[in-house]
Amino acid sequence: MKKYFILCWGIGFFLSGFAENCPSVEAVQQNQLEGWQAMDADDGEPLSDEALRHYQEGLYGFAEADYYEDAPEGPAQCYYASRYDPYYGNAYLAKHQLQPDFTQIAWQWDGAFHAKCAEANPENCLFVAGLK
Repeated sequence: MKKYFILCWGIGFFLSGFAENCPSVEAVQQNQLEGWQAMDADDGEPLSDEALRHYQEGLYGFAEADYYEDAPEGPAQCYYASRYDPYYGNAYLAKHQLQPDFTQIAWQWDGAFHAKCAEANPENCLFVAGLK
């Protein structure tokens, strides 16, 4: 029984290391994106260096995390409030191989291939390693 408990604890501890959330506003402003890619909301292409600086300057708060199952730019997406544009600064962060941690009540399905986490704190919108 003791071995079973240790094994379960070890697996849980190991898997918890693959969980992450959207970067904080401060991390985005300091270019500490840790694998997240800043994307243009109009065309889904990566932001130019100039557009990224403008985006970073305008950020003032986390808005929501989204999951689009088959998004080519990455299914895990983070949106932030911006001083410059009412549509999240017309940009977002995206990352591949993540999916929502549906054990958290903050995540809600909002369609067949879309889930949303509209919490004020990005730490409440946890992503876990996905299989795609």
